[in-house]
Amino acid sequence: MAATGPDVDRLFLVGMIEHRRGAIAMAEEVAGGRKAEVIALDQSIRESQSAEITEMDQLLSDLGG
Repeated sequence: MAATGPDVDRLFLVGMIEHRRGAIAMAEEVAGGRKAEVIALDQSIRESQSAEITEMDQLLSDLGG
């Protein structure tokens, strides 16, 4: 709670990356054998969360972390 400046950004990004990884893991655990709409949503979640992780990793890199 005492973080300031770039440290706040870094903590936010690290936490959000972990959150996204959790969403991907959940989607992977339930993959297969369901309604087409659910399969499409599963794929969409994995793709979008992966893209967001890539973007946040770049932001972290830009912060030097």
